[in-house]
Amino acid sequence: AAPGRQAGRRDPRRRARGEERGGVSGGEPAARGKMEKLSEVKEALVNPAKRKMFIERNRLNIILYVLGFAFVLFVYHFLSDGDFSFLLTLGGLTRLFGFVFLLVHFLSERSCAGVSFKTLELYSLVFVARLCSILFYEGYLPYDSSGDWLYQVVEVLSLLVVGALVFLTLVTFKNTYKSADDGFGKYKSIPNEAGIVVLILPCLLFALLLH
Repeated sequence: AAPGRQAGRRDPRRRARGEERGGVSGGEPAARGKMEKLSEVKEALVNPAKRKMFIERNRLNIILYVLGFAFVLFVYHFLSDGDFSFLLTLGGLTRLFGFVFLLVHFLSERSCAGVSFKTLELYSLVFVARLCSILFYEGYLPYDSSGDWLYQVVEVLSLLVVGALVFLTLVTFKNTYKSADDGFGKYKSIPNEAGIVVLILPCLLFALLLH
């Protein structure tokens, strides 16, 4: 009986290698979890009770998406000439919508976990540089009527929303910000305080070389 029990045992080293390769031991739970999620989605599509629960859980997100889509249609039909350059305004509106969505997430979750402050710094620089161009010059504006004032307003609002996100990250929800995970790729030794310098210097160098 003893040899039989030994033959039935599995070598721990082989088991570890199988899990690393995504074999039966490590792959079955992940695959089972995916199948369960797919089953939940299918049930929500065909089951009115499940669908109602899904809508209740995501009511705010659904409202934001519907309002955003309706606003884009309104702008296209009433505040634009339908020119191809409207894509610039559409891109600005989509970006603004994304930042507003992130702001709502901050306020609803009372947390900024998982957000890169360095990315917010970079967007702040992008909007400041862009506003220096589009508020005083016309070379980077859409050709249609949305470039008369709407595109500029969208970029100003985007800068304000990003500023609010920066404030929430550094002041209101600073305890939830994980600075250790917010690094410059493999250069994680660069302190957060120097991040703005690392972002500005390359931009100034390229500006001097290309303009």
